[in-house]
Amino acid sequence: MQFSPFSTQSENDVTIIPPPTNTGSSRRTLWSIEDDKMLAHSYYTISQDSKIGNEQSGPRFWKRVEEYCNANVGNDRPKRNVDRLKSHWTLVKRLTYDFHTIYYRLQGMRPSDANDADIIVRATEEYKVKHGRDKFGYEHVWAICKDVPSWQPSFVARQASLSKSSTNQISSASVGGSVEGSGGGSSQGNEGGSEEIFP
Repeated sequence: MQFSPFSTQSENDVTIIPPPTNTGSSRRTLWSIEDDKMLAHSYYTISQDSKIGNEQSGPRFWKRVEEYCNANVGNDRPKRNVDRLKSHWTLVKRLTYDFHTIYYRLQGMRPSDANDADIIVRATEEYKVKHGRDKFGYEHVWAICKDVPSWQPSFVARQASLSKSSTNQISSASVGGSVEGSGGGSSQGNEGGSEEIFP
């Protein structure tokens, strides 16, 4: 190291500052396929527990998801908090459910000579065009979610009907006054007190 000729500092006085180490707090760890699968499994394990499913508030529901997910994720994977889990799941579930609805619509128009693999290929192609993506990246999540009761067409149709009825009630209340018993409270009908339209 070179010093200015006017410097009073000697080479022995130099303090070597090591480069900063990555503690994991300054950058996010990428989600792996196994991370996605564990989150999906955790979400539906908690939401389908008959003792706790829809009888708890959103915050409590997600706290249980966090506890379950972090207790079962691999030792080499990061432990994520509620905000990280909920944020990622909102995106993954929305995209996965969109693929799911495309798949079921195509199943309803399935040619006699087409098999399930053919329908998945067609659904993937339609999904890519719709979202401007080069692939559907959450097949591993869909494989878990597609058989969940709340993802079945009959359930989705019933929820859509209930949602439409609720909207009509709100519209009536805004015109003719409040609906008796509404009280401004939120329904716990969706999993974990979620306000999402999809299951």
